[in-house]
Amino acid sequence: MLWTTPPLHLFRKLILLLAGLCLASNALAQIGDDPLPRYSALTLIDRDFMQDQRRSVDSLARSGLGRQIRQDKANDLEVLQLIIDRRLIGPTDTATLQAMGVVLGDLLSRELDMPWVIFEDELGRSRALRIGQTEHLLFPVTMISRRYEADARVNVQDIYDRAVALMRPHLPPRPFQYGQD
Repeated sequence: MLWTTPPLHLFRKLILLLAGLCLASNALAQIGDDPLPRYSALTLIDRDFMQDQRRSVDSLARSGLGRQIRQDKANDLEVLQLIIDRRLIGPTDTATLQAMGVVLGDLLSRELDMPWVIFEDELGRSRALRIGQTEHLLFPVTMISRRYEADARVNVQDIYDRAVALMRPHLPPRPFQYGQD
């Protein structure tokens, strides 16, 4: 029997068939993957990074204002506002502005009982605050930076109040507590 090379059009069809099978195989493999968006706990690296951000804002407050971040709502909102009002950072210092967002997020987390989580979607990975297992999220890391970088007036108390008002209707009811109205 004599072997001859197949015609070119058959070779092309075979290549297209193999390529199609590869694509179908990849699509089937991804069906088992977690769909987007995904939520996960903060990693140790995330927690360490956020702690460094908190320290950087505290250091800025101490050196620039003689004040400190104390994890106290009234104090910390005022300190964040003073940092902005006195222009202790420039509008291109995104890292420090986002660190201020972490401090703001900590206050919101305590007020609303919303833990920090990692949110992943097709645009990437972000740190967010989440109500339980719901899709109700806040992204405080950028709440200050986006306004400041756009040269918009930044009122930290207003940002805080709006975030609380936005999330309150979605919070689960709190159990009855004695001694409170």
